[in-house]
Amino acid sequence: ATVSGGNGAESFVWEYDDPVTGWTVVGGNFNMYTTDMLPVGIHDYRVTVSQNDGCSTTSGIFSVTVVPDPIITVTTTEPNICEGGEVTFTATIAGGTGTDTTYQWQFYNAGAMTWIDIPGATSSTYTEQFLGSGTYQYHVNVILDSGCEATSNDVTINVEVDPDVLVTADDAEICEGGTSTLTAAVTGGNGGETYVWEYDDPVNGWTVVGDNSNMYTTDMLSIGTHDYRVTVSQNEGCSTTSDIFTVTVVADPIVVASPATSFICEGGEVTFSSSITGGTGTDTSYQWQLFNTSNSMWEDITGATDATYTTTFNVAGSYDYQVVISMDAGCDAISNAVTVDVQLDPDVTVTADDAE
Repeated sequence: ATVSGGNGAESFVWEYDDPVTGWTVVGGNFNMYTTDMLPVGIHDYRVTVSQNDGCSTTSGIFSVTVVPDPIITVTTTEPNICEGGEVTFTATIAGGTGTDTTYQWQFYNAGAMTWIDIPGATSSTYTEQFLGSGTYQYHVNVILDSGCEATSNDVTINVEVDPDVLVTADDAEICEGGTSTLTAAVTGGNGGETYVWEYDDPVNGWTVVGDNSNMYTTDMLSIGTHDYRVTVSQNEGCSTTSDIFTVTVVADPIVVASPATSFICEGGEVTFSSSITGGTGTDTSYQWQLFNTSNSMWEDITGATDATYTTTFNVAGSYDYQVVISMDAGCDAISNAVTVDVQLDPDVTVTADDAE
């Protein structure tokens, strides 16, 4: 209470408008009064000042408004990250009163089982970088006006080790003009994956060639070695690049077809064989073909799918054969054409120098 005017030394009587008993003396003999701890609501006070005889006055009513304690909510940019990732915590205040707000962020020391102040973490936001995997807890203490203090919810951050990625191919060694499909398999880390495939271009170096899928199919490739890699990203900090995966491209195979004999007679049998040089792969398929002179087209021979083919010729004529092979991706080849001439069976006439 501040007194002006009147005459003589002051004495003070403080009163509180109690909801039950009405105006009640709560303090005196001093121009200052500290209230009790107050519940939510409006609380009215007044003071009566007395000086010399006849010098007395009562102040106007002074209301103290008490509001609920503030509620502090902490949110985070991402609760699940990987080593080296960064997280920003944000504190939001609801309720309370006052403009001179102070913040103090804390982390939970599991070993000591206590909350510890983070030096310098005194703003409404706090950013932390995590270098090791594990589980971490944070909250913030907030102070507004007198009595307006609150502690936020606890926020847990899960930090995982970075993911591993392994690249495989449906065919790592192919022939010129073939393609290979690469597949990335991810283990560990945290969150959904995004993919960026790169090719080590002989001119431009590492160049992005595909994304948004764990699979990538190469272009048709020329002879030589071709290097690829993939970068996988998940949640904050969860990123890794695979080892280099090399696709080797070799020259197309050469297949040579040869008959056991090129000249036979009607009813004779011929075995055709094939030999392959170059190319790559072990799962080789064969298809022998016969040239149809009536439509000038090569036609597959049903069931002739081995490295050798045997057939019997019952009609005289000239017959052309070839074989088509397939090995790994792009490793296809057609043999030379081989001709078998089928003659009529010989006629024999017997004569004698003296038949009688």
